[in-house]
Amino acid sequence: MSVLLPVIVLGPSLTPVRSPKDIEQGAFRHVYEFINGTNATTEIDFNFYSHVDVRDVARAHILAMHLPVAGGQRISLSSSDVLSPQTVVNVINKNFPQLSGRVAKGNKDQLYPTGSKPTLFSGEKAHKIFGDAWVFRSLETSVTDLVAQVLEQEKAFPPPSSNSSQGSSWAQ
Repeated sequence: MSVLLPVIVLGPSLTPVRSPKDIEQGAFRHVYEFINGTNATTEIDFNFYSHVDVRDVARAHILAMHLPVAGGQRISLSSSDVLSPQTVVNVINKNFPQLSGRVAKGNKDQLYPTGSKPTLFSGEKAHKIFGDAWVFRSLETSVTDLVAQVLEQEKAFPPPSSNSSQGSSWAQ
């Protein structure tokens, strides 16, 4: 038996999102809140500042089942990229210029909110167990693929009602 310990999981979802209320709590919602106007600043605190892509978690499960060396191991799954409110908006602003005005800018050089003391996790053991070919997807890839997916699905969202608490701007 192997135990896989993923940190915050990001990336595209298999579950279609048909409206903003269908976006589950968690990392997906945190990223979407930078797009829909809920988080107009990067001065919010995250509980964790490490991440792993959902596709890497799936791949790690398959490898852990098939590699004898993974047996009896506890394996932390964490990219070495920093996940912070600022790094998320940096990726969105870089890759989605059409969202200018919808996404906070923050201070692109200040990765952490003022006063935060991040704890970062290591995925080094995953590299040792899964071999030299094991590479975690980057934060940029995870966020870009997630945002591209939600922007495509957002086109079909119903218009926000006047009593909606999901933010103020959908597909524009």
